Amino acid sequence: RDPEFIALSGDAVGALGVTHYVYFVSGVGRANDLARILEVEDPESAIIFCNTKSDVRYVTAFLQRRGYDADQISGDLTQPAREKAMARIKAGKLRFLVATDVAARGIDLPNLDLVIHADMPTNPDTLLHRSGRTGRAGRKGVCVLIVPVRRYPAAMRVLGFANAQGTARSAPTAADIEA
Repeated sequence: RDPEFIALSGDAVGALGVTHYVYFVSGVGRANDLARILEVEDPESAIIFCNTKSDVRYVTAFLQRRGYDADQISGDLTQPAREKAMARIKAGKLRFLVATDVAARGIDLPNLDLVIHADMPTNPDTLLHRSGRTGRAGRKGVCVLIVPVRRYPAAMRVLGFANAQGTARSAPTAADIEA
């Protein structure tokens, strides 16, 4: 009786409180670019998305060797290991969680500061799903895409299809980190 129509997102497909930055990098030394971006952005907590399980392992090991508080979740891990990593980040005892899309389904971290796409998603739905891990429940969030310059057209297409505006930034230099 007396039904009403409720629109949850209007014309916006993604989270309204998420600001997207696109860091254009050379494509060589991607892990080093990621480390410099983490230094410049300086989040309290972040999820770093990779496209493959092997990339998750590599990025996690790279960050840990550099002294970052990082752990991973991917399909390679047992469910208890994934739950342990999730519990640590939810409790504020883990700063960086490196994940694949499959392992990250259903993650709800209400206070997550930053989402990083270490690998550019290939479709808008993946971009929106990853980006939606921040800026939840009316909060603001930041989403960073790390994109090799040669992939610029593809990145702009994915952002456009996702109705997301990305502000372009150059990869941080040592001087940027010092500042």
